[in-house]
Amino acid sequence: MNEAWGAVVAAVAAGVFGIAGILAGILVGRRQTTYQAAVEHGQWLRGQRQLAFSAYLDAWDRALEALEDVAENFNEPTWQRRLGPNRSEEGAAEYVATRLINAYVPTQKLHEQLMLLAPQTMEPLAYSADSTLFGVMNRLSQWTVSEQSQNVIRARIVEYEAAADRAKTARQVLFTAARASLLTPPSPRNP
Repeated sequence: MNEAWGAVVAAVAAGVFGIAGILAGILVGRRQTTYQAAVEHGQWLRGQRQLAFSAYLDAWDRALEALEDVAENFNEPTWQRRLGPNRSEEGAAEYVATRLINAYVPTQKLHEQLMLLAPQTMEPLAYSADSTLFGVMNRLSQWTVSEQSQNVIRARIVEYEAAADRAKTARQVLFTAARASLLTPPSPRNP
């Protein structure tokens, strides 16, 4: 009977170790699949972020360029010629306001897309880039409704240039942070 018990114990031990091996294999395989899925999702998300950052920064650059165009061409003879026969201050202000809005608004949809995809640490930088661009538009808007004495125009130019410098700095900070974020490869712990 001792030999029979030895065979039974060996069979039970083999069964227990076999089942334990199967469970361990399932656990390890499942973890590997989970890690692989997390890394693949991280790679996809990084690609989407790259597209979002690129599109937003491109739109941001075009908007600032359009705002700078308004600022460079802002003198009474230039605007009066563009207005045609309806030469009025109200018409000039409306014309400038339309150009300013048309320059800024296209960035908004792309900013929202960026905010959906950007890591939380980048949200303040994206808001800063957007709000400083809005500040440039706001300075130009105030410029158009101010009286046109030379002292006021010089003061408005200084305000505009300061706002434009802040906007360019905010854009550069966002670009640098975006680059660092996109160069970090995804891992299972940080997709």
